[in-house]
Amino acid sequence: MLKLQRADYDGARLFLLRAVRIREQANEQPAQLARALRLLGAAHHGMGSFNAAQGHYERARPMLATSMGPGSEQYAIFLRDLAQVYTAQSDFDAAAATYGESLEIMEHTHASNDPVRLQVADAFKKLTDGRSVPPPASIPPVDPKNIGPEI
Repeated sequence: MLKLQRADYDGARLFLLRAVRIREQANEQPAQLARALRLLGAAHHGMGSFNAAQGHYERARPMLATSMGPGSEQYAIFLRDLAQVYTAQSDFDAAAATYGESLEIMEHTHASNDPVRLQVADAFKKLTDGRSVPPPASIPPVDPKNIGPEI
């Protein structure tokens, strides 16, 4: 079963990589490119290729903030996914800042007992344990040229 899942992710990754390249060449609207980048990041995330996932997510981030709205429920979920990638890479400061940003949005978009909001709140609490967290703008972006051959 694991082989099948890996093959599914790899097939999705190849398809989405083509979609990203086509959208870039066609100079499509940023929202279309952002969605393809987010899905490509999710495929890498699912495969455990966290550096590649981070690069695609960070490239999509400003476009998604614009197209989804920086205070939207969908953007909060995207930030949660990005925070999970940071956590998997042991970049706990970036994870805490991103979970914090996601949680701040979820306080307005999700019920207090929503399982996703509770998961984000728990992850944020574990990472911060009462200490202050740098603002998300202080997180340096990953250079997409340096994310390795797994693209």
